[in-house]
Amino acid sequence: MTTMESLIGLVNRIQRACTVLGDYGGGTGDNAFNSLWEALPTVAVVGGQSSGKSSVLESIVGRDFLPRGSGIVTRRPLVLQLHKTEEGTEEYAEFLHLPKRKFIDFALVRKEIQDETDRITGKSKQISPVPIHLSIFSPNVVNLTLIDLPGLTKVAVEGQPETIVEDIESMVRTYVDKPNCIILAISPANQDIATSDAIKLAKEVDPTGERTFGVLTKLDLMDKGTNALEVLEGRSYRLQHPWVGIVNRSQADINRNADMMLARRKEREYFDTSPDYGHLASKMGSEYLAKLLSKHLESVIRSRIPSILSLINKSIEELERELDRMGRPVAVDAGAQLYTILEMCRAFDKIFKEHLDGGRPGGDRIYGVFDNQLPAALKKLPFDRHLSLQSVKRIVSEADGYQPHLIAPEQGYRRLIEGALGYFRGPAEASVDAVHFVLKELVRKSIAETQELKRFPSLQVGLAAAANTSLEKFREESKKSVIRLVEMESAYLTAEFFRKLPQEMERPVVTNSKNQTAASPSPAAQDLYGDGHFRRIASNVSAYVSMVSDTLRNTIPKACVYCQVRQAKLALLNYFYSQISKREGKQLGELLDEDPALMGRRLECAQRLELYKKARDEIDAVAWEKHVEESHRLKRPAMGFVLGSDSTLSSKMGSEYLAKLLKHLESVIRSRIPSILSLINKSIEELERELDRLGRPVAVDAGYFRGPAEASVDAVHFVLKELVRKSIAETQELKRFLASSGACCSSQHLLGEVQGRKQEETSSRNGKTSSNQQQNQTAASPRLQHKTYNGDGHFRRIASNVSAYVSMVRQAKLALLNYFYSQISKREGKQLGELLDEDPALMGRRLECAQRLELYKKARDEIDAVAWVR
Repeated sequence: MTTMESLIGLVNRIQRACTVLGDYGGGTGDNAFNSLWEALPTVAVVGGQSSGKSSVLESIVGRDFLPRGSGIVTRRPLVLQLHKTEEGTEEYAEFLHLPKRKFIDFALVRKEIQDETDRITGKSKQISPVPIHLSIFSPNVVNLTLIDLPGLTKVAVEGQPETIVEDIESMVRTYVDKPNCIILAISPANQDIATSDAIKLAKEVDPTGERTFGVLTKLDLMDKGTNALEVLEGRSYRLQHPWVGIVNRSQADINRNADMMLARRKEREYFDTSPDYGHLASKMGSEYLAKLLSKHLESVIRSRIPSILSLINKSIEELERELDRMGRPVAVDAGAQLYTILEMCRAFDKIFKEHLDGGRPGGDRIYGVFDNQLPAALKKLPFDRHLSLQSVKRIVSEADGYQPHLIAPEQGYRRLIEGALGYFRGPAEASVDAVHFVLKELVRKSIAETQELKRFPSLQVGLAAAANTSLEKFREESKKSVIRLVEMESAYLTAEFFRKLPQEMERPVVTNSKNQTAASPSPAAQDLYGDGHFRRIASNVSAYVSMVSDTLRNTIPKACVYCQVRQAKLALLNYFYSQISKREGKQLGELLDEDPALMGRRLECAQRLELYKKARDEIDAVAWEKHVEESHRLKRPAMGFVLGSDSTLSSKMGSEYLAKLLKHLESVIRSRIPSILSLINKSIEELERELDRLGRPVAVDAGYFRGPAEASVDAVHFVLKELVRKSIAETQELKRFLASSGACCSSQHLLGEVQGRKQEETSSRNGKTSSNQQQNQTAASPRLQHKTYNGDGHFRRIASNVSAYVSMVRQAKLALLNYFYSQISKREGKQLGELLDEDPALMGRRLECAQRLELYKKARDEIDAVAWVR
């Protein structure tokens, strides 16, 4: 395979693969892929409808195979790939859409082009950008690829859409605008070149003429006495490439199906015998045009290969990243699907628990319900109205009935308390609902934050529904529990509370002369059923209700956490698991249904990735074949010289071919330098990262340990401080007190480990502090303790305790370091080295990495030095 055959055949194969995947340029939008088609050099044939474009193509091929007629005949781009075969082989054609069928009769090729056009556009005069791929294998062609585009027109004729002129020009522009497109601008010689549609368009997209080849047709139809030398010699309109004149078959030849080979001979005879064009005969005709285009196309392809490879590699990386982001397709097997679902459930459950436990925001809102919402709701309960003087009188009187109470209105007390306790149901249920709302919101956020679930909207819906069902169940259980707590307080009152209340003063009595007793009309007796009496009842009931309120303020959060939060952490997805265990393969697959747009995008990415990888393999294969071919061509003649045998070649001949071999070797090395440098730089980065991970070798001396020792102790110190802070915050019992006990105990424990001599002193201090706290606890009422906990003095005491703790730990740290240094100073070199013994495998790996890193850096320096000298 020659170089030209390799490169043009390479582009042909890639173009065919592009067409199969729908890549024929013109992609736009944010999600559009990089077009490989547009990066490939092509030759686009542009001309008006009457310019003789089809005749030029048939002359190059040497076959009559294109549809003919009036109006627009070419309505889809025709990618014509010519493959030169050995002499004597049979000519045939193949279509990409009919890969298993060979066309030997070219009349059938013409019919298939027409039929395939109608399959896309219908019988109308519409056009389509989807190309038709036709490959022709013949010994009478050169290796070349041409794209036949619809002919440019100026007006729409009957049966054509009004926008046909703009539509055709737009389609042609999508091809010729690309910098890799070679424009074959065809103009009839019997018309003024200034009016040529092809030249006008080529000048707009290629003003320098670097990509344009001009072709003049119908030279034999010019008026007698005129010629086209002004154009062919570049005086009328200059291009960077020479103009080529073509003599097409006459209409009579076309009508009688004249042989194309005969038409080629007639064309050569015309130019050879022409008095006007004889001096240009060697550079005229369809055969010369085909060879010129083939050679130029091959040189353009060779120059574009690096940029094509760069585009391919970049696109492969982008597509692989996008596929990784979208996730790979889900397995069809039911077991694999179930495993996938369970894995995603575990990921969701982990995120949900992180929200509750504090790793992510949201769980603190539950604490806000207990610390803010519940107390505020309890304070707003209408006890003032319920225990108003009029209300107390009414309830007590109604409880006594027709007989007034004798000593204390117990039934009145009970009715007042039961009525007041009934108000607690509202805040209790509201707390349950608030926690339920927070949990539902956390479920929604956790599903949204679970990356694995984003691909599966059906699974998201199913998971959310099952989780919400479980939360509803937990809410019902929690409501029953908190209502039970309220009803328990109503069902059995704490009599001990009332026994401790100050007793009412007994009524004084007197004895008359007849030994009869009677009540004294004292003020106390007069107030027995007065307002003061009912106010005392209201005060006693209020005190009891306040006690119950404090109790419920502590027990309602416990019930909510136990029935809702704890259950959500333990069994949120149990209902979902029970549901999916009943599903079969098809039903499991429904849960893993993805967004159709995402599935389509993944399929497109996978297909495009396959195309790019195949194109890269094709380029690598051609490069390797070229390298092997060149090496064999250069090595064989010089083999005798290289082996020291001068019997077949003279020393001069051997030296000549050795020079060629060295020159070729130099060019190969020069072409490989970028990839070698890339490999070296990448390897250096990887080795340096691995050495950083393994750690550098250490020097064995006592001074080496000082820095790591201090850093280690500081790290432990920081961890201990953080643990103490967290422990104080998490110890519920300490929240009621001054927190000094916890700080002192922690300090005592740490100093007991490091500073034994201070143990007794610290213990006595701790005991004294504990006794003071017990006294404070006994003296303080619950309401007073709550105020102290929220006061500034409380936080100042905490700061003071933490500061004292930090001071003691600092002393402990210094003592620990001094002890460590005293031990190190007693060791000699060998004993110090024993402290730093590493895993032999790790040491060996580090040595290998260091040696390899030195090699790569030295190689890079050598390459840089050569580049600098050049």
